[in-house]
Amino acid sequence: MQTQTIFSDPVPLPSPSVLERWLFESPGVPSVVIGVLGVVAAVVLWRAGRGKVAGLVVLVSVAMAGGVVLTARLVQTEREGMIVRAVGLVDAVARGDAEGVGALLAGPVALEVLGTRSGRTRVDILREVGGDVAGRYGARSPRVVEASAVIDGPYAARTRLVVRFEGLGGNAGALGGGGAVSTTWLLHWQRDTGGVWQVWTIKAERIGLLPQGSVRW
Repeated sequence: MQTQTIFSDPVPLPSPSVLERWLFESPGVPSVVIGVLGVVAAVVLWRAGRGKVAGLVVLVSVAMAGGVVLTARLVQTEREGMIVRAVGLVDAVARGDAEGVGALLAGPVALEVLGTRSGRTRVDILREVGGDVAGRYGARSPRVVEASAVIDGPYAARTRLVVRFEGLGGNAGALGGGGAVSTTWLLHWQRDTGGVWQVWTIKAERIGLLPQGSVRW
């Protein structure tokens, strides 16, 4: 069964640098490389009759590999921080947490759907979130299944979230689905003078309607 979609697939956001990704976000590759190089060097030294040096090389390589993994766990990149904020916004909306949503929104927020942009005041959005949003969305298990981010400058960033809504029943059926809905959203963030990141534009980029019983996107 194929997914029915509204809007075309969005262009992926730029990836972080290889150094940032490997050292701080995905340390598995460099730690394995360090370990393998250490073992190879130790074997060569051992065969050359330098057993003590070989043992020292193994210890150093293990320490270096562990240090890479530990650094990645302790250091959160700015890109990772933006993803955490974006996922937190989805969670706050699903809970109907107006206070949590308000902390992540700028004053007026521009919402763009199907090429039409409309302005929403912060007060209006918080009133809606604090109303029946939790009842309408909370039971439908919104789940972020994919997230990416890019820092465009000292005061600008973008995050993209793929959010899946389960059990929409009749609502999804009215859209041609009947099972789950996969939505892709692009959020534009700005950092104020106090260093706080807030959303000022939300764009619906893709809506995928998944038939009942389908586990594909």
